[in-house]
Amino acid sequence: TRDSGNAVLQVFTPKRTGGSHQITLAANTAVKNTTPFNRSTVCVMLFSTVPLKFRFGDSSIVANNTDHYLPANIPIPFGITGDLSNVSYISVYTSASGTLYISEME
Repeated sequence: TRDSGNAVLQVFTPKRTGGSHQITLAANTAVKNTTPFNRSTVCVMLFSTVPLKFRFGDSSIVANNTDHYLPANIPIPFGITGDLSNVSYISVYTSASGTLYISEME
């Protein structure tokens, strides 16, 4: 897909089933998705109701307050490629209670 200036636009399609995750966030606690991302996922769209820190990893991943920053109320896509056994989970840490919404894209 291209825009009016003929620049390439990357467009991802949400997965039809099983690609939506919702994580309840508790203040000063690290949590992660309980269901791993599907192997066909190439991108995840993250949207959080509170600012948070996050990292992708395997089932043992634990985020802390020195990890990547995601601001509140701004949907941001992140590409996940390569060996999905190493990036099939996301762990998040926040100092406030809220909700993280994740949409797997293909």
